[in-house]
Amino acid sequence: MVVNPGYVRTNLSKNAVTKGGGKHGKMDSTTDKGMDPDDMAKRVWERVERGEEDIDVNWDFKTKVAVWLRFNAPKVLGWVLGRKWRKEREGKGGGEE
Repeated sequence: MVVNPGYVRTNLSKNAVTKGGGKHGKMDSTTDKGMDPDDMAKRVWERVERGEEDIDVNWDFKTKVAVWLRFNAPKVLGWVLGRKWRKEREGKGGGEE
């Protein structure tokens, strides 16, 4: 069985380690808009009970495109994600790398 969750509102980005070794300390915008962890767990459990083997939960269009790009055009995905990261970083006035 494989569970492929979309974005889940966790503290992963807050606890990420920066290039300098410090704590990032901020919630990234995509994760902040993610599904509540309890709701995700309920949805996954419901699908496990139905006997599903490949479980994709909370996938929006962008997520589906990103997964497709990962396997079919990984360099394009890297470019898109790098662009998104730079745009967010510039919009927030920089910060620790």
